[in-house]
Amino acid sequence: MTQTDKDFDRQMAIAREQMERRKVALSVLGKGDSSPHMSDDFRMQIMEADKRLEKYKKAKRL
Repeated sequence: MTQTDKDFDRQMAIAREQMERRKVALSVLGKGDSSPHMSDDFRMQIMEADKRLEKYKKAKRL
């Protein structure tokens, strides 16, 4: 197997992983708590993301 083939296989594996993560995220967004992918770990990730985004949710008043 050439280096180009190895690089291509690695890129395809990364793309498959990203597609699966997107599928899970869309399932959770679409179904919420009834999604089969909604786990405690996923809830924690959502809470952490909400905390990081909190500063962008507050409107600056003049």
